[in-house]
Amino acid sequence: MKDSELFPVGGGSASASYSNPLLTYKILKNSQVWVAPMDCIVDILIMGGHGGGAASRTPTTGTTYLTTGAGAAETVIKLGVVLLAGQTITINIGAGGLGAIIPAVTTAYQGIAGGNGSPTQVTGPNGLAMIAMPGYGGLTGNGGIGAYIPGGG
Repeated sequence: MKDSELFPVGGGSASASYSNPLLTYKILKNSQVWVAPMDCIVDILIMGGHGGGAASRTPTTGTTYLTTGAGAAETVIKLGVVLLAGQTITINIGAGGLGAIIPAVTTAYQGIAGGNGSPTQVTGPNGLAMIAMPGYGGLTGNGGIGAYIPGGG
């Protein structure tokens, strides 16, 4: 997997007649330090790591376990960040929470919560500081008729 991908604004390839290669967006897939290749103005969109889903297993008799889906993470946008050539932005991408897994061989009554995600953080020159909070893992609990547990995130 590439660390990032660069796309021209307007679609097509960078050489397309309707596309300006100086107007691009970049998707960063890994934590990294990004160096401004020239004086530029950038817009930054970050998302925290999403939560992992819960899982349950209920035999034919006995306790019922309820589960919820995972919570979505926060998205944060900062427009018009002015950078000079060579200035850096540090990006720490939050990990998604682990989804719960129940082994197929178990016969026990089980409910396992999903893992929480972790935040995404961006720092840079002139006080640039952004944080996108993570989503929480799915929840689980004992249930019965009319039982309720709140959502995961």
